[in-house]
Amino acid sequence: MLMEKRTYDSASQILHLFALSLTVLAISSLISRGDDFSRKGKVDLLVPGTYWDGEGFDAIAGGLIVNGHLTEHFALGLEGTIGSADVGRDDGLFYSALLSVEYNILKSRFTPFVAASAGVIGFEVVSGSFIFGKTEETNRGAFGGGVGLRWDVTDHFLIKASYRAFDITGGRHGGLAHMFEIGLGGSF
Repeated sequence: MLMEKRTYDSASQILHLFALSLTVLAISSLISRGDDFSRKGKVDLLVPGTYWDGEGFDAIAGGLIVNGHLTEHFALGLEGTIGSADVGRDDGLFYSALLSVEYNILKSRFTPFVAASAGVIGFEVVSGSFIFGKTEETNRGAFGGGVGLRWDVTDHFLIKASYRAFDITGGRHGGLAHMFEIGLGGSF
């Protein structure tokens, strides 16, 4: 009897790992489901991955989010990210600092939320060659809002995903920018 050799490509392996991870997280959430859940007075620490798509730039960044829950539904947060930007033909550094107010619609572990944010985004881009290059640093105001989903898997582990639209003030990168974000973190 000949045995067939099974081969898995990396996409299939990633899909299986993702499915297994979701199963473990779902079971963990079901186990802690019977308790009295509350966000009031807790502080969230998250590590986000963000993708920005704006007028003449794309950026990928990571950083830290700190959210303080004032009530069961309202949270006030600070977010700082740093990463890489593609600005036209040039590459450079991207950074952002945002203050956000979030409203969790439900009191449950899985809830949609709405957010309003304001802050600063910036670029440090070197154009030209390494020797004769010119460094341009730009800081702009960013104001916007968005929607997302929050899943408190356990009392101390959470996952958040959101979309936000921003109005970037002035300059050649002014106008509408889209931000997609996913974060993993803890609640204490």
